[in-house]
Amino acid sequence: MIISIWKVILLPNNKPNSTGGEQKGHIMPYDIDHVDLYYASQNGEVEEVKFCIEHGKDVNQGSFMQPDEKPLMVASSKGHLEIVVMLLKAGAEVDAKDFFGRTALAHAAVGGHTGIMQELITAGADVHHIDHWRWNALTWAAAGYPETSKAAVQLLLSLGADPTLINNGDTTPQQVARGEGNHEAADILAAAEKEWTK
Repeated sequence: MIISIWKVILLPNNKPNSTGGEQKGHIMPYDIDHVDLYYASQNGEVEEVKFCIEHGKDVNQGSFMQPDEKPLMVASSKGHLEIVVMLLKAGAEVDAKDFFGRTALAHAAVGGHTGIMQELITAGADVHHIDHWRWNALTWAAAGYPETSKAAVQLLLSLGADPTLINNGDTTPQQVARGEGNHEAADILAAAEKEWTK
């Protein structure tokens, strides 16, 4: 139940795109004082994000309500690949942490956005980072959509993510995947656990 609640919070309403699909922003007359980089990043508004970056908005500034949650995190969570690339090029901190200790990689992993995950990893994202619940990005990938969880799990395992990590709920990524009905991902994780403990 706890995992499912967090899926409601973290996952976008649109169907996931395993390559990190992009939603184009709408064209509008801009006033830098009235364009919010955080919400533009969250909503996939490419032109607004570009405008903010060009006019010196802080790419590491969170929202008023959630100052620790950065534009890179929400763009990663929603699958906005083009915006993620723009933010990284503009100096977004790849391993910044939100209130719960999650990084952009965890946000991308739970959505199964492997294209974004690759961009973050290329930019230096730490695949071994553990948040306040003792979840790593692999655990978040295991908890994601059944149709994208497998690919996200395989990517992280190929980079050495720990499949044996026990979280604060006393479960491993494999058990999390099984509990979410991600059986293919769970089977891959079970095999990885055996290899890890040899």
